[in-house]
Amino acid sequence: MFASYWKSIQKFSPRFLFGLLFAIAIILGIQQGTLDKARKTANSSAVHFTRANLNQLQQQMKSPRYQMADFDANQLGQTIPSAKVTDQDGHRHQVVLWDSWPVTDQNGYLADYHGYHLTIALSAIDKRRDKKGVKMVLLAQKANSKNQGLDSWLYLGPLFNTFTEGAQSPDLWLSRLNNEWSGSAVQMQSEDDHIRLFYTGAMTEYGQAQALTTASVSIQPKDGQDWAAGLTINHQMASDHKTVFTGDGTIYQRKSQLTNQKTDSFAMRDPHFVVDHGHYYLVFEGNTTSRPAQTLQNPANFGSLAFFKKDRAAIDQSTKDTISQTSNVSLKSAVGTANSAIGLLELNHDFTVKTVEQPLMVSSAANDITERPNLFKYEGKWYLFTCFQGKSLASSNKQFLNQNYLLGYVSTNGLKGSYQKLNKTGLVLGSNARRKTNRFTYAYLVVPSKVKKQSQFVITAFAGDRTFAPSVELKLNGKTSTVNNTRILNQGALTTVGQHYQTNPQKWT
Repeated sequence: MFASYWKSIQKFSPRFLFGLLFAIAIILGIQQGTLDKARKTANSSAVHFTRANLNQLQQQMKSPRYQMADFDANQLGQTIPSAKVTDQDGHRHQVVLWDSWPVTDQNGYLADYHGYHLTIALSAIDKRRDKKGVKMVLLAQKANSKNQGLDSWLYLGPLFNTFTEGAQSPDLWLSRLNNEWSGSAVQMQSEDDHIRLFYTGAMTEYGQAQALTTASVSIQPKDGQDWAAGLTINHQMASDHKTVFTGDGTIYQRKSQLTNQKTDSFAMRDPHFVVDHGHYYLVFEGNTTSRPAQTLQNPANFGSLAFFKKDRAAIDQSTKDTISQTSNVSLKSAVGTANSAIGLLELNHDFTVKTVEQPLMVSSAANDITERPNLFKYEGKWYLFTCFQGKSLASSNKQFLNQNYLLGYVSTNGLKGSYQKLNKTGLVLGSNARRKTNRFTYAYLVVPSKVKKQSQFVITAFAGDRTFAPSVELKLNGKTSTVNNTRILNQGALTTVGQHYQTNPQKWT
């Protein structure tokens, strides 16, 4: 009987069937919680940053608990004194820095690398250039020093002298690489004289081509024996430089699957290494393979059936362009192609892919770019963070143009468990300092404390596309968080030890 009934149903058009199911759902009174549990899409286990969440950002940011701390850019927006290079004519040039990340241990805590804290940053000479030879550089700071000012950081130079350094036989992707973008790094054992690096291999001569990439980098005593005398990068000892992942085409989009190479954003970047019970994982920014029609028709991407009905009508009737990083794109097109995700891979112990896992978080229909994922365990819970610039949102609201955000999620049932939104929507921090000013901050990264039972964490960032921003303290309490914006730390501070500066929250307008 059911088979014959199903055959009769199949005679109706897909649009009619969708409308019928939608009407039944409304009659049954399905709400957001039920939607989250009941959806049967390929990403059913992922937590959603929905269009309803996007719509709530401006109102929620009126609360000081989420606002970035203000700071005096003349005092706390200086470039790093030691980060200078000399050209062949003898002229000195400033090395400018943006996205940065500390070297951690296997537990995600700040590593004590033979008495030093290490930070890796993206760099260029004189001014930021995203697609013209971006290089990762290394900076070191004495771990036992209470001085965490800019003068405490020693610039050690590029991690690699060439883009294929340490590759015994460069693979296709590595041989095309012309920029190094964000990632993570870990000291696997406390006695190691090398770090395991994960980063984004960018191939901007091939459009948006990107790959998750890894290598072993050797960092040794400067004089060959005494660690306290200083550090140096031993470029002769770099090894195992190789491509890890470029997308599988089923769960995570490949570059060739873009709907439009010019207006649709592609990501296979920002790998973050995590260890859980001896298992190796990479968390990364990617895109799902959801097509625009699927994205637009899925109520789970909107947050509730009521909001889906209201917002879809507004999108269909909109004549405005999106505010996104590409111009002249209709709002409907931007919503349909917004398919960013925080992806997950399990790795073998030789740092090759073992299993391609389902995403931990998706922002389908809301955002096409969500960057710099960070995942660590605290008090038995797994905390996931990611940041994005407001201009990447699928919205025509011009308020987002100069706003940047940090989102957070928590799982109480394991690394691959069900993540819930911090503060109900996921919002952790926001900033509205204007771009191209020294107060502009981005690339927010939460650094966990190694002190037991300490709930204060440090949020690092860059300022003005050229230097470390002052770090900000974050308090975590289960499913809630609060930014301490009444005081800030030194530029690039990785711990709460050291000098503090009194300040106020940014004014949210």
